[in-house]
Amino acid sequence: MIIEHFFTDREQLFAQLGQHCLKAISQSVDSTKSATVYLSGGSTPAPLYEILANSPLNFADVNWAMVDERWVDYDSSGSNHRFIDSCFSSADGFSLLPMTNEATTPALGLNMLERRYSQLPKQSTLCILGMGGDGHTASFFPHAEGLAAALLADNHHRVAAITAVESAVTGRYVERATLTLSNILASDNIILLITGEEKFNVFQQALSSNDIYSTPVTAVLKQHQKDIHVYWSP
Repeated sequence: MIIEHFFTDREQLFAQLGQHCLKAISQSVDSTKSATVYLSGGSTPAPLYEILANSPLNFADVNWAMVDERWVDYDSSGSNHRFIDSCFSSADGFSLLPMTNEATTPALGLNMLERRYSQLPKQSTLCILGMGGDGHTASFFPHAEGLAAALLADNHHRVAAITAVESAVTGRYVERATLTLSNILASDNIILLITGEEKFNVFQQALSSNDIYSTPVTAVLKQHQKDIHVYWSP
């Protein structure tokens, strides 16, 4: 089921989204002494991360991990890890689980990465997803190598290797690691965060499509296992 949270301005969106996320994390920590949160890169969620970073959370109680990552060094300008760390620089105790290793490609590094992510609880507290103008979410890029396996409903792996078709959206960063769809759907709170009219139109198109390989976000939106909270503003 898709639960729509639509707002007229972004300030209101992020205020409400921040409350949603903080409540979910706090409730998990209160009940189980820990929480597991998956974070996406890109500039869109930066205001949310600022809210979280400046909250009274005990950041050391939370397993912070990544939804997806470009297969680049940490010092690269394309590193999602580096970007997210910068957003949480004021958060004492924040530590983000890396989604790359020393292997030359994500396919070669996948087994090591799978072992690392398998140390996290299978059921996560919160998963923040974004969406591109090409209909991708996480690193589920249209017609990418590895996409079919990553979207399998019965895939028991936590992570997948993706080689995207180079485009204006991917730039030169075609080699990616990503959570599998099944791992995303093992989250108690799945958020799809989008802004702007262009992405809203893509969202609407994805809802009317059944082609998960051309608009992979459709696989998230049209599954019947978990609610998807869609946060949008112009």
